[in-house]
Amino acid sequence: MDNLAARSDVSGLHDILHALDTLNAELEQLAAPNEAAFITLGDALASARTTLSTGSVQFHALSEMLDSENGNRAERMIASAREDILSISTETREIASSLGQLDQRTGAVAKPLGTLAKIISEISALGINAKIHAAQVNAQGIDFTVFTKDIDRLQQLADDTIKRASGQLGSLSMAMASARLASDSFQRGDAVELESIGTRMGGQLAELAARRETVRRALPDIEKRTSVIAERVSRSISALQINDMTSQRFEHVRSALALMRGLTAPPSGTETDWLHDLNDERKQQILASVCSLQAQQMERAVADFSQAIRELKGNLTALGTEASTILTEAQSLFGGDSGDKSFIETVATDIERAAVLLDNYCQADERVRMLIHQVSEVFACIAKDLSALRSIDADLRIMGLNATLKCTRLGTSGHALGVVAQELRACSRRTEEISRLIAAAIDAATAEALALAERSEREHATAAALAGNIAESTRSMRTISGMVDKTLSDLMTACDRVSRLLGEATANFNLEHSLESGVGVLVGRLTDLGHQAAPGGVDPAVVREDIQRMLGQHYTMSSERIIHDIFADGEALSSPPPATGASAESDIDDFFF
Repeated sequence: MDNLAARSDVSGLHDILHALDTLNAELEQLAAPNEAAFITLGDALASARTTLSTGSVQFHALSEMLDSENGNRAERMIASAREDILSISTETREIASSLGQLDQRTGAVAKPLGTLAKIISEISALGINAKIHAAQVNAQGIDFTVFTKDIDRLQQLADDTIKRASGQLGSLSMAMASARLASDSFQRGDAVELESIGTRMGGQLAELAARRETVRRALPDIEKRTSVIAERVSRSISALQINDMTSQRFEHVRSALALMRGLTAPPSGTETDWLHDLNDERKQQILASVCSLQAQQMERAVADFSQAIRELKGNLTALGTEASTILTEAQSLFGGDSGDKSFIETVATDIERAAVLLDNYCQADERVRMLIHQVSEVFACIAKDLSALRSIDADLRIMGLNATLKCTRLGTSGHALGVVAQELRACSRRTEEISRLIAAAIDAATAEALALAERSEREHATAAALAGNIAESTRSMRTISGMVDKTLSDLMTACDRVSRLLGEATANFNLEHSLESGVGVLVGRLTDLGHQAAPGGVDPAVVREDIQRMLGQHYTMSSERIIHDIFADGEALSSPPPATGASAESDIDDFFF
């Protein structure tokens, strides 16, 4: 019966060992390193480290752009351009007012000129009467033909002069209307926008200075964040070693389970031959204890693996947040209202728009300058014609005086012609008075035109300088804007790439769940096999020396020794202590170094 029981125990031992072989093979498949997932994640981390670690350099570059001589020069030019724009905006209103006054002055010339035209028409009527009365007195031997012919000649000269002046004033009035229309159009639209741009530039200059200072203050924090990112990436890369470590620990479990074959193997002259001196009960106790011990080793390995993966995921999530934070901060410090463009682009756009408006101003100003030139020419001609009219007036007065004297000697027969001569002299005095009024109006209009010319000349010089200033400012701001926009775009692309790579790498990175599930099944089976070997349980202290003799030399990691010590001290095998940073670090040191 004892032999039968012994054979039965040996047979049961063989069955358990066979089941261990099957479990060992399954553990090998379960513990096969998931190289593809870890390699993909490692590549993503390497890219993230390279990309995010350049954030500080890029922020420094952006800060240097704002503080560069090119940027300072552009800022000075913008400040100067702003003053010129506001000056031109003010001057356009004054020029528009001067144009209105010049129009009134021109009207002041046209009104007396119309009165003068009426007087000349009266002279024409007097000339006809003079011819009639002269014909009546010619019978007495006194010839007034020269007198009447001179009246016609002088009246025709005066009429031609007035018509020419009136025509010139008409052309001038049309030119004035065109210039005022252009000025009013500019004043209603472009001048308002130009002044608005000048006002905005004040705010933009303040913003430029504020952002420069904000960037200076932000750089230390950005450098700290870069260090945090580098540390986080390093920890994440170190955490990737958990795959190899776990595989190695499972391999140790498999080796320990494989050693159990020595319990039934014939003597081979190896260091395990001492097992043959043990009785079957002791062997089964050792087998049960090793199963329980290795179950604890597997649980501890998967717990360490799961904890490392959770920490790794936390770091990966934090890295993605860091990438978004870098991009958000860059857009906050350097971005504008358009989202993907820098705030400098807004300034550059305003400057370019100011250049267009300035060109419109120059076109309107050119019309004013042409008008001023035309006013000067017209009034010079009218003044010359007035001089001719004064000469005609003098001739009319002399002829009227001679005719009056002759008619007086004729008595009653010359009375009617004498009255005509008197009227001619009265008309002459009236034309002289009107001519003085016209001359005064011309002087006032000419003075107004001269003042307008001086203002226009001054603003023309300002506009020319401003045009050059704006052109250079545009080049400077476009250079800076292009560099800032490119850096922002590079940051955006890089951060998006980091987020995408980390997201793709971690999307299906749920190895801890599958490993926990698989190991849980194997631990359950291994625990059952231990119960089959020793249904009544085993006191670890009884087999401690045997297990230490079998497995002690196979413990290459501190975590394995910790579990062994826990087992040997008799603590609960179902609740292993959590992995610690110190033990994990020791594992790394022991395994890799």
